Amino acid sequence: MTASQRVTTKPRLRFSLGQLFVLITALAIGLAVYRTREELTRARVSVASMRALARELKVDDPSRVTAINRFPTLPDEMILDVHVPRAKSDTPNRLCLALEGILGHGFDGNFPEPVDTFVLEPGQRKIEIRHLRPSSSGPDQEHTVLVLVDDKTVMRATRPGDWMPASSWTGTGSITESRSFSPGKPAELHRRRFNEKLKSGSRSRSSEVPANGILLWIDRPPS
Repeated sequence: MTASQRVTTKPRLRFSLGQLFVLITALAIGLAVYRTREELTRARVSVASMRALARELKVDDPSRVTAINRFPTLPDEMILDVHVPRAKSDTPNRLCLALEGILGHGFDGNFPEPVDTFVLEPGQRKIEIRHLRPSSSGPDQEHTVLVLVDDKTVMRATRPGDWMPASSWTGTGSITESRSFSPGKPAELHRRRFNEKLKSGSRSRSSEVPANGILLWIDRPPS
């Protein structure tokens, strides 16, 4: 036989029936694990979305104020579920409202003198802020700010039409997950600062410049 007549044969992979069964089983298990992980990832995302909608109040430390915003169902709706702890002194927990002299969040002394206060009983409270704006512009038009606790109006304040110079504002945002506040310090529930009106529109004020707006917080007695 000449060299040209020689045929080179390639080695063939051979599997026994048992080995083939093991290979198919391994592939099936791998595919099942991959699909399970994908389903778990989707489930976690779905659960997180449902929790964000539910806005459930979770109190890990009963000695601290804990708050969360309810998911709004109406424009400009502001409702909070708040856990109010028992005061450790004779000074009760006070709900405080300010409408002027509001600085940006985080500055020393950024809680001005309140225009009204209300003593909060301990327990879980529903706290709502309502800002009723005038239907038209004019010197005789008024803004009305209401604060409700457990669906009862406990604070009511009116301001002239120019109290809100522009129809826009800046704020700290809502509390979308349960937040606990440090004992003995003010628990800020809502901070809104009205923007400055310009001929070309409006702009936000510097955080260091006092502004009109709505600031609601719980004043805690010292521990």
